[in-house]
Order: sequence, then C-alpha cells, then structure tokens
Amino acid sequence: MIRTLNVAENNLYADAATPVTVPAATATDVLPDEVGKVTGEIAYRYIQNVGVNPLYYAIGQTCSTVNYNGILAPDVTNGQGGQLDCSNHRMRISVYSVGGTTVAKTIIRRNNGRS
Repeated sequence: MIRTLNVAENNLYADAATPVTVPAATATDVLPDEVGKVTGEIAYRYIQNVGVNPLYYAIGQTCSTVNYNGILAPDVTNGQGGQLDCSNHRMRISVYSVGGTTVAKTIIRRNNGRS
C-alpha cells in the first residue's frame, strides 16, 4: 500500500479576507491584475458567490451579461454559492450581477522568507 501525506506548508500567508459587495448591474474587479508584478507567489486564489443572485465572471477583461467566461450560481438555501479556482493565473477577475451580490475572496501566497 502506498500512502500519501499532506504536509501543511509553513510559508503561506493569506491576504485580508474582505468580502466584496457587487452593486447591481455594475462591473466590479474582485481579484487584481497581478501579471508581471512581484506580489509573492500565489498558492491559491478563489472567489465564491455568497449572495442571492447569479454572478457572471470574466477573466482578464471587463465583465457584463454579454461578455463573460462563466456564471457562479447562488445557493439561496444556505448562502453558499458556486466557487471559482483562479490559482493557475494572475489575471484580474471582473464580475457582474444583474441584481447585485456579495463575493468572498481567498488569496493565499507563498513566501519563502516567512516561517
């Protein structure tokens, strides 16, 4: 039998956990454009629709109901909607919601200088 162990990293730190209120019918950036910037190595980047309305998202461009890469559906039962993993790129994420919603974001960075 082969056993794999998950090892918790010592050199991770999280950006502030500040939910973003997305106004109705307004494109809003929820993750910044970090392409070519020295902001620490990104280990994980996620957004989650925690509001009650659908959330359109666009990667690297301004989002609208006619220009989007996908939709994160809400979960009106327990307030936990769809989640998007943005860990494999540094492009900005723009979102749009016809009725407005709230987005939780998680950014975890790797810093070899931290212990």
